[in-house]
Amino acid sequence: MRLRHAAVAAAAAFALALSLPGQAMAADSAHGDFLYQYKDIVGVTQVGRLVDPDTRVCINLPEVLPEGMTSAFHPENQTDATATVWTGADCTGDYTTMNPFTTLPDSQLLRSVIFS
Repeated sequence: MRLRHAAVAAAAAFALALSLPGQAMAADSAHGDFLYQYKDIVGVTQVGRLVDPDTRVCINLPEVLPEGMTSAFHPENQTDATATVWTGADCTGDYTTMNPFTTLPDSQLLRSVIFS
């Protein structure tokens, strides 16, 4: 009898977990790499990379967030998702939308990105 109650409780818990909103579940991910260039503290160009980034969340590019750092540039969206790049942190400022598997020129500055 106890085993049956435990099985029913486990099944109910599983059904409840499946019915929770998407926020409780793991975020979806874009598949592929998102590349960008930035200048390090001594002015040398480096390449930043986001691998299989989460979708529907704003991602700040860590290399360009500290005060005084220049914006990243030359974004390459090598993912299967649309990327919207923003000139400001926290997905603020001007934005440009990138289709999957596209590259923008060095003149495109960015500090954050969101994938959809």
